Amino acid sequence: MNEQAYGPPVDQLLSLGDEMGGWEFESWLDYPARFGLTAEHIPDLIRIVEDPLLTTQINELAEDDPRNWASLHAWRALGQLRAEAAIQPLLALFTSLEDWDDVFEELPNVFGLIGPAAIPALVEALHGARDTDFPAISYASCLRQIGQMHPAVRDEIVGIFTGLLAEAAANQPTLNAFIISDLIDLKAVEAAPVMEQAFAADHVDWSIAGDWEDVQIALGLLAERITPKPNYTANLLPELIDLMQLSPSAQRRRAESKRKAKRKQAQASRKKNRKKRR
Repeated sequence: MNEQAYGPPVDQLLSLGDEMGGWEFESWLDYPARFGLTAEHIPDLIRIVEDPLLTTQINELAEDDPRNWASLHAWRALGQLRAEAAIQPLLALFTSLEDWDDVFEELPNVFGLIGPAAIPALVEALHGARDTDFPAISYASCLRQIGQMHPAVRDEIVGIFTGLLAEAAANQPTLNAFIISDLIDLKAVEAAPVMEQAFAADHVDWSIAGDWEDVQIALGLLAERITPKPNYTANLLPELIDLMQLSPSAQRRRAESKRKAKRKQAQASRKKNRKKRR
């Protein structure tokens, strides 16, 4: 086991364990205030999120080892420090740690904290992954969170999503559905025409945000359904159905919080039911 050394005060994050505040980013520990972290500590924080022992090889650690939580503390701190230098290392986690629910749940908030500087890298990553479900859905979630947390770039984010949706056939139907859901979160009524076109071309997975009538209702363009509610699972991707039939499993770092939903199931359910975490 090849251990890296970390100096103070960053080394305190390796012994902090599950003391982290809440799961919602508004209740995270204030890492800069509590530990005196500043911009000079960003390189060491990046080293933590790139450290194999604390990420890809974490199963080598004992279950009660507080270092199991170190990467989570580090990326939260990087977000709070608005660490632009961490953009690419954090983006890499979506593929290197693709089985970690924590990554897909937390990094949109981290990128939201880093802010508009992350937009170009996220757009490039999203375009490169648009023929997949994950991690493309999470790149879009990061962009949406930036748009929500930084209203000055909201229109830019809406434009990015609208451009992608205008080429819906080049995307996975599930990705199109999540982009539509992100546009709903951004209250992007102006994007309704391109959403309607994507639905008309049958390039949208209804299981995420519903059908076109549901989306119009969510946008305030329709008071109530005109037609009977369809069977959304009939339009559900087979692999998503398989996930919903599996017994849920928790990441061990989240055992105490009982967050046992599979990543796709959790995101689909949250978006479909409009239960916002932010």
